[in-house]
Amino acid sequence: MPTLISVHFPKAAGSSVARAYVAAFGDDRVCRDYENDPVDPCARMYLDPARYEALKPTSLGCHAVVHGHFHVNRYARVRDAVRAVVLREPVENLISIYYYFCALRRGLAPGHGLYQYFCRTGLGLLGFAAMPAIRRMMSERYFRDVDMGCFDVIGDFADLDGFLERVGELMMVELGPLPRLNVTPHSDERYEVSQDPHMLAALRDLLADDLRFYERYCSQ
Repeated sequence: MPTLISVHFPKAAGSSVARAYVAAFGDDRVCRDYENDPVDPCARMYLDPARYEALKPTSLGCHAVVHGHFHVNRYARVRDAVRAVVLREPVENLISIYYYFCALRRGLAPGHGLYQYFCRTGLGLLGFAAMPAIRRMMSERYFRDVDMGCFDVIGDFADLDGFLERVGELMMVELGPLPRLNVTPHSDERYEVSQDPHMLAALRDLLADDLRFYERYCSQ
């Protein structure tokens, strides 16, 4: 059986996908890698790139799957692995991340450097979207310098069952049904934003690069 390198793009059902992996392979065979988030300005890949490069794994050891917030090239030295990721339409994704952060902030939850900055500044939605790490999160943070052909499966948040079916076929296991975990709480403000054509147009302008990236790989 091959090993699986699964990138958890933020707010694209990654927690639910991880639960499906655990159900199929067992908790002890699923490695979570959440210490190398490309969006975190304090991540080792930015603060200490030489050490980050030196510590890149060459295998998954006893694990069948590694899943988490990481740049896929972190595992470039792992041979003969299935590589998979779920992407999400960038405007919808940005709105989900923003209101998820707002919900976390109310609970004073800890988080990485970008989230802490968000909590300190109280950024509004457009200000948050204009931050470079968010504005081009897909095209320049998670997939910068990545040949997307390295992925065996590029799924779409809009068809998660199809994603799991394709990954399951390659891994020779049954994946699913998909549980829904870590869902951004509903809020009236979030609903109003999603119905505001002027706000949506402004967000599309800000996220133009990521929208082109998403359409290239998910609108086939």
